[in-house]
Amino acid sequence: LFRDNEGDGAIYYVWDYSRRKVVKYDWIHDEGDHKDGNDGHGTHVAGTVAGKASGKDSDTLPSGVAPDARIAFFDMRKGDGGMYNPGADVLFDSVRGKDSGRGARVVNGSWGRTIRPYSDFCVDYDSGLYRNDDMVYVASTGNLGDDIKYWGDPSIKDPALCKNGIAVGASYGDDNYEDFVSYSSLGPTLDGRSKPDIVAPGIDVNSAIAGSECTFEEWEGTSMAAPVVTGSVVLIRQYFEEGWYPCGLKNCGAPIVPSGSLLKAVLMNGAQTLDGKVKRYGKTVNNADLKPYDNKQGMGRIHLLSSLSLFGENSINTMVVNDKEIGDGQVDDAVVQITCSHETISVTIAWYDPPSLQSCKECLINDLDLSITRDTDSAGKVVHEPKYFPNGRKDADTKNNVERIQIRGAKENEAYRIQVKGTNLAKPGMQKYSLVATGCFRVLEEGKEGHLSSQEDSNADNGGIFSPAFASAWPTNINLKNSRVKFYPDGKKDGTPKRCGWLEKEESRRRQFCSQEAGINNLVDAACPETCGKYDRNAPCHDTEISLGRTLDGEEKTCGWLQRNQKGWKKCGHSGEIRNKKADAICPMTCGWCG
Repeated sequence: LFRDNEGDGAIYYVWDYSRRKVVKYDWIHDEGDHKDGNDGHGTHVAGTVAGKASGKDSDTLPSGVAPDARIAFFDMRKGDGGMYNPGADVLFDSVRGKDSGRGARVVNGSWGRTIRPYSDFCVDYDSGLYRNDDMVYVASTGNLGDDIKYWGDPSIKDPALCKNGIAVGASYGDDNYEDFVSYSSLGPTLDGRSKPDIVAPGIDVNSAIAGSECTFEEWEGTSMAAPVVTGSVVLIRQYFEEGWYPCGLKNCGAPIVPSGSLLKAVLMNGAQTLDGKVKRYGKTVNNADLKPYDNKQGMGRIHLLSSLSLFGENSINTMVVNDKEIGDGQVDDAVVQITCSHETISVTIAWYDPPSLQSCKECLINDLDLSITRDTDSAGKVVHEPKYFPNGRKDADTKNNVERIQIRGAKENEAYRIQVKGTNLAKPGMQKYSLVATGCFRVLEEGKEGHLSSQEDSNADNGGIFSPAFASAWPTNINLKNSRVKFYPDGKKDGTPKRCGWLEKEESRRRQFCSQEAGINNLVDAACPETCGKYDRNAPCHDTEISLGRTLDGEEKTCGWLQRNQKGWKKCGHSGEIRNKKADAICPMTCGWCG
């Protein structure tokens, strides 16, 4: 998983990006060394995050969750000696690569210290993340759930019990994925905050072990669960940086530099509630049912397919807010309308809260509140009820800096108002937060005071809201004028909805898209232009702009075109005839077969 016979130089204390996998190895002088501990704990954890099998056995050997990621390692232990905590500032400065701008932004911490109230460790790590708000710190909760001294009592260690990191407990995998592992430490924190945040497989995790041979072993523990989450966060970050948002295809949107709070919100938003039992070695040790938001699983088990739109794999729309500022007493809101009733509507906010004082009893400094109200029923009648609160509560959450609301059974055409309020900001100034919403919906309107749906917020530093992932294969800011394209209307061969007007004619390639850039998707049909959607002065079409896939109303296109005016939505015709003469200029005069 870590084999590397290349590279230009040493990796101790310095970066070498020519390396295949480990590009930096750092430690504190006299407190660590340049090798793994005797038990190989660090190697196993790193392999789960980003190990990649290579050579002739690469098809049969396991790889990590994010196999193409590279690793900056910080050594906190010498042999089997005690562990040294370098502090958040030293750790983050080491792995960020500030001088090169190419360092790590997701840190795994499969270690813990003691069970205690909000500690100096938490002051340090929460402060470090508050200052470095593009970072994510993932921490294992500990393995004290079976310890008779803590049975049933809070047993999560710091820094997992801190506010701004992601605390990971252990669940089963494979066929028993609905079950919780009994040894996984329990929440809440001693000041009453919900922990763990999420659970991931922590039983029979197969990864590399230290030594001269390329050997694998199955280990267990929350130390093994945390890197599953860490690798997943790396993939979410890649999703935004490579422009997979909003449509679930690479390069379909502008690259986004995601904040740590956005990555955390996305991860939590898609988590699925465990509905099994507490088990040890496959046997039930506690007959009590697992419940949503309990002290064992938090938001539930990790499930990336429920977290983000991914074309061909799920059918959810996604809307995100990235590091939007809100003031004390300010309200941001948006109204969404349900377009199908089979998907759960899930909305999550997360923010990096300022550090609290040690041993605090009420540790949340800046209190934001998420709520959702049903504005109208499926018949359009104004109802303004019910009102939904986060984290399984019947009122506002005043303790946690991650809040999630999930609505099951929402009916088609019902309208819901999503609201974020800066309820009580004890620290003067603005508080940044991120939001993600997934489900089957379309945005109807912006709020009066603040808003969650304005495309204008999609600015250079990626702050604010980005438009929902209505299934478009192209960025919404591209003007596709005079495109030499052909549309397959409703009578197209495979009968599937269009995303950008192009589908393959051949059976084996029907879902291939026309590329935004020449040279990509070389398998597309010859009728597909080498530069799809680019300006073509010689194209026979009229000057038009294409509204691709679905417009903001979420309706499926018949031929890729709809236009909105004061009287509502108008469809283009399918033929080369001039139709819809009164439609806006954006609606093409010749829709369907172009030219």
